[in-house]
Amino acid sequence: MPSISFIGVGFSLESLTQLSATTLRVVFTDYPLQASRTGANDGLNPINYVLTGPGPNAVLTVSGVNGNGQALDLYLAQQLLPGQWTLTVSNVQTISALPGRSLRGFWRCQASEHGHRR
Repeated sequence: MPSISFIGVGFSLESLTQLSATTLRVVFTDYPLQASRTGANDGLNPINYVLTGPGPNAVLTVSGVNGNGQALDLYLAQQLLPGQWTLTVSNVQTISALPGRSLRGFWRCQASEHGHRR
């Protein structure tokens, strides 16, 4: 049975959906910052996403979703192998966060089988 749990303050991951074998969609409870693919607190920075599971994999690139400013698509280095995967999101800041103030916390999502949609 898939599970999803969050640790954060006021801003968290609302859902995680596997769109294809190499694409995940994350939806946040607020609008994540989407200004720079290299920004330390930016939702577009792939360094802010760590994927762990039954084999090696990584988030290569992140892009916004037209029509939904709270959603981001994560494009993976390779196909997800069957099994349990954990996506840890850290350092992502909302667009409404105060300048110089970074959110604390991380978000972890787990799916127990390949291709299960959340």
